[in-house]
Amino acid sequence: MLKNTFFTFLLLALSIFVSAQTESEGGGVYLKNGGKLMNSIITQNYAIKGFGVSGTSGEILNSNINNNLYLNKEIVVPGDILMNDGTVYTPQYDKNGKLLFPTGYTIIDVVGVCFWTNESNDFVNANSLVIAITENTSIQWTPTIGYQQPDIPNLTNYDTPAAAISDKEGFANTAKIVGHTDFTGNGAGGTFSLTNTNCAAKYCYNYGTVAGVWFLPSLNQLVEIYRTLSIVNFVLNKLHALQPSIVPISELGEYWSSSERASYGAWPFSFSAGGPTQNTSKSDNKKARAIKVINKTK
Repeated sequence: MLKNTFFTFLLLALSIFVSAQTESEGGGVYLKNGGKLMNSIITQNYAIKGFGVSGTSGEILNSNINNNLYLNKEIVVPGDILMNDGTVYTPQYDKNGKLLFPTGYTIIDVVGVCFWTNESNDFVNANSLVIAITENTSIQWTPTIGYQQPDIPNLTNYDTPAAAISDKEGFANTAKIVGHTDFTGNGAGGTFSLTNTNCAAKYCYNYGTVAGVWFLPSLNQLVEIYRTLSIVNFVLNKLHALQPSIVPISELGEYWSSSERASYGAWPFSFSAGGPTQNTSKSDNKKARAIKVINKTK
């Protein structure tokens, strides 16, 4: 915080230095008792009180103040833990590195770990993505039905890795996959159903206590998990130490995305290779991990 200071060029350097920071007040500069802000740029700061500059009294001269945002609570960041009542908790550890929980919560209340927050990085809407703490270790994208695999209607087909990585629509993709019920054109010879054990999207759709909240991530969303894998797996390993059924993301595993390639194939993501796997049949067995959106602050 900068208080009670007459500053020109020095403040300009300081104000640029504090850009893209989060402060409890001011988001960059807090003026008090007649402080002055002169010849400065205050930009891209986040504050609980005040849009870039805040304080009880002061003077602002010849300064550019823009793109500073207001937060009424703390932001959610990768590595934060989601509880079953919607509470988000930043992990705390004792001197031995053991994970601690806030009063009233235990390991059984944990449902997910945040791996991504607003792609625009402005935190205004506090949209975050959370990954589930457990997974299906071997499941098909969709099974072979009769002699064919279903091409999901209205689901975009991405024929190259670069195109598939642009897909961010995991929630919508999942709804389209699980909503597909007409397999008569697939040589199924009658009624056929996608289930939690033969369809990765269906497994993710039914994950948790309420159907349709969790979903199978798109390829782009799996890329985001890969980018924060060290943070997420650190927390998952701490949780695993307390509850073995909670498992980290396999760094050698291939995970299904909800991004479709064609009638015969879809796109899995390889965490060992750090990218999508090509020429994969929908009937191949891969891992599946559900994710969900939270639109809140801590």
